[in-house]
Amino acid sequence: MIDASTRISVVFQGPLARDFTKLAANTSFLREHLPNVEVIFSGWKGELTPNQKENLGGKIVEMEDPGPNYADPITGVQHNVERQAASTCAGIKAATGTYVAKMRSDIMIKNLNFFQNLENDTIRVLDIGTMDPAKIPYLFHASDMAQIGPREIMLDLWSFSGTYETHRPLSDILRGKLLLGQTGMRCTRLSVEQEIILNWAQRKGHDVHLRWIDENTFNLAHLSEQFISEHFKIMPYVETGLTLPPHIVFGFNDWYYNQETLDKISTNTTPQAYQERYEQIRYNKLRTCVTHDLFIKGILLIALYPLIMLIKSVFPAWLTITKRKTKDFDMSPQEMRIYMSSFDDYNDLWPPFFKAFFHFWPDCPFPVSLGACEKAYPDDRVKTLHAFPHKNWSSRALEHLAQMKEPYVLMTLDDFILRSPVRTETITSVLKQMKILNLLAIRLYAEPGPQIAINGYPMIGIMGVGQQNRTSTHATIWHRETLISVIREGESLWEFEINAALRTLQFANQVGGTWKTIMDYHMGVAKGRWLYTPAQILMRQGFLDNPPPRPVMTRKEEIRATFLLVLNKTAQRLTPLRWRQWLRSTFFSDKYNFSE
Repeated sequence: MIDASTRISVVFQGPLARDFTKLAANTSFLREHLPNVEVIFSGWKGELTPNQKENLGGKIVEMEDPGPNYADPITGVQHNVERQAASTCAGIKAATGTYVAKMRSDIMIKNLNFFQNLENDTIRVLDIGTMDPAKIPYLFHASDMAQIGPREIMLDLWSFSGTYETHRPLSDILRGKLLLGQTGMRCTRLSVEQEIILNWAQRKGHDVHLRWIDENTFNLAHLSEQFISEHFKIMPYVETGLTLPPHIVFGFNDWYYNQETLDKISTNTTPQAYQERYEQIRYNKLRTCVTHDLFIKGILLIALYPLIMLIKSVFPAWLTITKRKTKDFDMSPQEMRIYMSSFDDYNDLWPPFFKAFFHFWPDCPFPVSLGACEKAYPDDRVKTLHAFPHKNWSSRALEHLAQMKEPYVLMTLDDFILRSPVRTETITSVLKQMKILNLLAIRLYAEPGPQIAINGYPMIGIMGVGQQNRTSTHATIWHRETLISVIREGESLWEFEINAALRTLQFANQVGGTWKTIMDYHMGVAKGRWLYTPAQILMRQGFLDNPPPRPVMTRKEEIRATFLLVLNKTAQRLTPLRWRQWLRSTFFSDKYNFSE
């Protein structure tokens, strides 16, 4: 338990304006659940508006942005050790608590596990980002994503002294690569985490230096592991009650330490006792340096380096990544955007879709977008996202999603036309639970529903791995970056639904669904024609012109189409997912060009 008399200061550091919504939610949670808490936001002058500062309500520490120390000349990736050290140190100096927690600004706090049972002489860190050199050859690499410890120790860690690295000679890169460095063509010598920990070790009297990010020798490895085991305690991410962005969680694989490993290492105090451990580290270094994709990438980049530099000097714009300009694009700080995916040939569906949408969801608080090619829908409430008129759905969808900034997107299709009211409080509740549980997708159309219940969350459950239609194009709230990651250019809707279900198998317990349909709609069009029943209903309601521009099936044709749909679904349930993917790629990929 947390002693009510213990004052804890929580310092959020990072791009505060970008993560304002998360920071506001964290502040509200901490003040409600953590006694005597002090919340501090450390950032740059002019980053937050006066209104944002007032809404956050914590202590704001602002300083001049020192800028990046160095930008990789090939990739443009910035090395920001001075930014991170300066803003974190300023935030800790402003803290008055006995303990100080340092948090990334994009972390979400869902319970207080990370703040429980604190120790007086070590810093608690996440396992994610605290690298085990027997798995990935990085030394002196303790996680900086979330830390908590006594104020004096935290301040000592982040009080960087000396000079920051500002460049790295090509000769150093070549030497590191030729001596089996395996991390690719990096134009910064070390990671930010390594620079911070090494600087702290040097200030504690250790004469230690790394020439490149994955250098390791017996003495360096021994000192690194003894130093980390002495000064840090590791907490498994899954037990912390914190939620990191998905790309970070999945980006680290299983490369990190656990506390049990560190406890064993701490007993190997003599070089003789440590020898067996170092053999594991050395073997892993040799293995990964010739098998890891980053090593191969680095070799290729070294070979092509002169050509790349020549092209960049002659045609600098070719190697410069710029954001697409979107005229009058809505940049409001919403958490989610409604995205109706369509294309210009189906523009006759747009009026009935949006008439029904705003009739059944009149108080929708989220920005609404239409995904089209060149045409637009004439309604101020709808922002049209344009794309090149690709013949396949996936290429258009990727262009539409790239124009959004919201972290979540509710995706639906143009012929999914609402037929019952949508409750804003239900949608926002599902979105909130999705973030708390760190889910990456939640189906809102419960056919099928989830298979696994979640204790304490009666509205939603987990879609089972391999479950029929685990992911599909039915109305679903997606983490936008995850949705982008499972789409491949050139796929039709049919191909996406089959292949994305396989691609999301890696997210075993992170695809959910609602037990009851909370966004109910007509599925209005089949084989390019209106189904008879929804067309009649929409015409009576005044949402669809009478007669409609698109042909309408007869009642007999609708019955036949419905019967074939039931047969198709039955066949899908009886056919394993990978078999369906093989059948699709073998017999249909070259025969049909599906626009939808």
